[in-house]
Amino acid sequence: SWVARHGEAQAKATFEIGRQAVRTTRQLIADEAIDCDVTPEGGLELAHRANRLAPMARRAERMNKLFGLDSQVLNQAEVARDHLASRESHGAILHGEGFALHALKYAQGLARAAIARGAAVGTSTISRPSW
Repeated sequence: SWVARHGEAQAKATFEIGRQAVRTTRQLIADEAIDCDVTPEGGLELAHRANRLAPMARRAERMNKLFGLDSQVLNQAEVARDHLASRESHGAILHGEGFALHALKYAQGLARAAIARGAAVGTSTISRPSW
């Protein structure tokens, strides 16, 4: 765990950077009116096997206590009723601060916002690994 490796203070500081990134992304989407299919209900972490839900629930409980989250454990029926029907879902953790989005639409929206502010955006850049 992060706490075991780095200590509680560093784990909290690192986790807070991720939380701030989520808030910043959400604010950019709002400020720039980016239509990227944002989910309103939070981030859903699916248990793709029945035996995965209990360990996920224990982890969510620890993270709720340590980081002040409000993640909720959902059983298979709750996931199907409120979020998505899938044979591969055996439950989920709903992370209230997170959200899903359409990544390509988000990237296109960011590019439009950057161009509107005078940035040059390359559309045919080839990236080659340096190794």
